[in-house]
Amino acid sequence: MELRSNIRPFQLYGDEGASYVPDLVHLETIAARASLHNWFIGAHRHPSIVQLLYIERGHGTLVTEAGEAELALPSLVLIPCDCPHAFRFTPDATGWVLSVALALLYDPRTTITDKDHFLQRSAVEQIVVPAADEQAQLVRLLFRDIERRQIDANIAVTEGVLAALSMLFSITQEISTVAVKRGDGAITPRRALFTRFMELVEQCYSEGLTVPEYAHALGTSQATLTRACCEITGSAPATLVNERRIIEAKRSLSFTTASVKQIADALGYEDPAYFARRFRQQVGTTASEFRRQNLRRVPELDSRPERSRKAG
Repeated sequence: MELRSNIRPFQLYGDEGASYVPDLVHLETIAARASLHNWFIGAHRHPSIVQLLYIERGHGTLVTEAGEAELALPSLVLIPCDCPHAFRFTPDATGWVLSVALALLYDPRTTITDKDHFLQRSAVEQIVVPAADEQAQLVRLLFRDIERRQIDANIAVTEGVLAALSMLFSITQEISTVAVKRGDGAITPRRALFTRFMELVEQCYSEGLTVPEYAHALGTSQATLTRACCEITGSAPATLVNERRIIEAKRSLSFTTASVKQIADALGYEDPAYFARRFRQQVGTTASEFRRQNLRRVPELDSRPERSRKAG
């Protein structure tokens, strides 16, 4: 059972029936779409699109399965493919939302370092941009440059656009990622193993693999894998796998109506009671109570306030 299928997919929020465009590059201001929906962007996902939101003034709230987070100013929000999310804004919010087809970001002409690790993450990430830093000025200039290239709301995929995308996503990656390196600048073997492990977890977290099975797939021993994970995060491999499964469980409880048993089955737990115990141990509440507290937090698109529907 695919739990995310219960969360509404869009290419661009609110565009019903829009087909996937493999070379999509779309840029609009926050106000352009949020103002049409009473400044609320309901729970949804983008199956083949990566989004980068930049807010520099006003107020915004990011809503995910982890809860609500006020957006710092200025900040970037990286929204990987298929990650459920929602936003609330105030009418004075200014900034941009950039939507790019994942296939285009994998075009050989783009130069984003370690694309898999950066673009195929499992959660939405807020990235605070130091306001006085030159990077903040450059981020704004790059959004402006892409906006300048728009003709009738379309952005043709030219070498200039690809260069701007490469630089913008690379700067975002640079701001958000602090790699653990040796003095000579080389990534340590344990960091490399940890990265490969987390990528494999992302692919297999719902299959119920054991730590020895993960280690075997990575061509290493359980002890070596454990040392790498503990050095980088302070947590054992089994803990990291369980945390990833709990993230998906919280997402499903927040944004779908699947039963707790259905969620446990979909995440590879053979015993729903075991899943319930693990969820309570990690989250501090039962799965049912978590749903009661979070499910109605984000209304669906068709349940916007009455005044918003009338305004359309």
